[in-house]
Amino acid sequence: MNINYDRTLGAFLGCGMGDALGAPTETRPTYLIKKDIGNGDYTFDYTVPLETTLVAEYPPARRLGIATDDLSVSYISALEFLKDGKITEEGAKRGLLEWSKIPEYYIPHSGPSTRDAIAKLVGYYALEDNRPYVEYDGSHGSYPLNKASTNGAGMKAFVAGVFNPLDPDKAIDDLIVYAGITHPNRIALSAGAAVAAATAVAMDEHSTLDKVLDAGFYGAKEGYLRASKIYPSVTGSDVVERMKLAVGIGLKYSDDFDRCITEMNDLVGLGIRATEAIPAGFGFMVAAGGDTLKAIHMAMNAGDDTDTVGAICGSMCGAYQGFSGITNAQYHLDMIQKANSFDLCEVARKVSELTTGK
Repeated sequence: MNINYDRTLGAFLGCGMGDALGAPTETRPTYLIKKDIGNGDYTFDYTVPLETTLVAEYPPARRLGIATDDLSVSYISALEFLKDGKITEEGAKRGLLEWSKIPEYYIPHSGPSTRDAIAKLVGYYALEDNRPYVEYDGSHGSYPLNKASTNGAGMKAFVAGVFNPLDPDKAIDDLIVYAGITHPNRIALSAGAAVAAATAVAMDEHSTLDKVLDAGFYGAKEGYLRASKIYPSVTGSDVVERMKLAVGIGLKYSDDFDRCITEMNDLVGLGIRATEAIPAGFGFMVAAGGDTLKAIHMAMNAGDDTDTVGAICGSMCGAYQGFSGITNAQYHLDMIQKANSFDLCEVARKVSELTTGK
């Protein structure tokens, strides 16, 4: 299998695995994950989301292997970028609009920053079928400056990495173009750039986990500096320092599943803030030694925003391991493609052909 294709497919599959495995456990703390889903223990396989999960807002989305916004936004955005032959602002906007037309993803899973961005593009908030549209009043610019400092840039950032294999600087720039539409925020883009740069370096067949981590730290620093030239100051924790904390926990407790997820939750956090989910994703990647499924197993059992943290560590690990290195890869691929009607193999093939010329 072509190395670039193998790693591109690994990144898309890793994102999908983290998303679909983590979606049923989202918003629950670990003890409720065990009680409600794992029959008293951790859970390690796909389960149908319960009525108390976010997909309850749109019942048809309650099925085994269903993805949320993490994979679906990334996949649909990639299709639009392929039309342009590169990552573009217009392609990113088209991707958002196409995604907003799919109720099983948009209704239960549109985050606040993404929903606001789509409303700004079309002039109204697209809500559930049985509720009237709410006209967008142009108030987006009056929101607090740190409103968009969420993890939505990081969840889809791997796409900028696979479109720019071995070129972390271009991945950072493309991420800012791509994610700046939904997350015009220095902190969010710093976190997203960390994932984009790490993924770009992970695409190298000679890469090591240390090189991937170094690229992540570089991306976080450069992403903040470059985004600062475009977007105003915001309040919030430093992504680099939070990544250091998360990576330290991952290294210290790599052989202690329970302690690792507990410390990551208690000290770093696993919520929707960019300074929690993205650093935690790096921490789990390190704790798992770059193993995609192991990292996702940590994320899906750790609680809070389990699907997004899983998608983040899954996409980076997937790019690092490649499809051929992921445990039971074909099983996971079949599950996700069937549940979501996505052709991950085809999109990975087209991205690989575009970036390598073969």
